[in-house]
Amino acid sequence: MTDELVKQDEALIKSFILNKALTLQDDKPLSDFYMWQHQVSHHVPVIETPKSGPVAKYISQLVDFHGVPQVKDCYANAVNLCQFSVTSGIRSGITVNYIEGYSLTDGRVLVPHAWNEYDGNYFDITMDQMESMHPDRKKWRTFYLKVIDLDPVEAWCYSPKRFEPLQVLHYLKLNRLPKKTLKRREPIIESHVLGQSEKSSPSP
Repeated sequence: MTDELVKQDEALIKSFILNKALTLQDDKPLSDFYMWQHQVSHHVPVIETPKSGPVAKYISQLVDFHGVPQVKDCYANAVNLCQFSVTSGIRSGITVNYIEGYSLTDGRVLVPHAWNEYDGNYFDITMDQMESMHPDRKKWRTFYLKVIDLDPVEAWCYSPKRFEPLQVLHYLKLNRLPKKTLKRREPIIESHVLGQSEKSSPSP
């Protein structure tokens, strides 16, 4: 992806988030949440998932225990990989972090999404599975905007039983706000077709 496309995609998502913040002024907690997203989010490059080394080992353990990562289950996939990295790699310090934000496909379809990071490199096991099922998907341009970056223990503490977006919980904790502050889940469970009013299906 060229630098020009990166800037174009980032500006598109940032504009969408800022517009949500400004149009929801009658719902200040939700507006503040979007403004926080706008301030902290930034692009990260996602590379091919490692086929060897610690990450490949953790993925193999995840597949043995849970089966292959499921499309439309990115939050569980990312948190589960963190869990296996903790149980296998905590003594050596080789662990995988949990990343959450948005993915943008071909500058059009914006999807709340979760993926992982290891040793400064970002990778996406959910997208790997989607591309294995739909090879034509590799031709599409995918841009990633990171909102939160959690170490594996913190991610697991947020989501020990239920797998769901963690941005709201992290935002509330950072700002010392009660959970009831944000009752609506809309900020992080719906995807959008940018430039259109229609909303697409839930995130992968």
